[in-house]
Amino acid sequence: MATFLLLSGFTMTLSRHHLLLIILASALTGAFITHKTWQSSYPGRPLFVEFHNLRTETIPLITIEHGNASSQEKIVLTQMKPDEVRMVSLNHSPGQGYNVLVNLANGDEYNMCLGKGTDNWVNHVRIRDSGMYGGN
Repeated sequence: MATFLLLSGFTMTLSRHHLLLIILASALTGAFITHKTWQSSYPGRPLFVEFHNLRTETIPLITIEHGNASSQEKIVLTQMKPDEVRMVSLNHSPGQGYNVLVNLANGDEYNMCLGKGTDNWVNHVRIRDSGMYGGN
């Protein structure tokens, strides 16, 4: 039991169970307020694209390009090792599409527009010996 002296001069006794519930409710309320404050100050939600090199060799260069009416962005990934996974974030909404150009060590290229028509906020791109797949 915990006893508290209130401002009015009265005392109040709480069981440990009630005290624990008050502390838990206060912590949850604080976490909710903190989350909402952080979320409202964030400028926008990014689109995440996960690249997975399923080839048996290192990919020297992967270029990702996307844009809209007011901006253009280019991201370059270098020296992606076999079975390596990398996650990039694009300042872009789902469904608008983005161009991916993969330059291989032997001079071959894979060039595709991916991500069009999907509403997923996380896209998965798999690069294999037979080509490039994904975007959703």
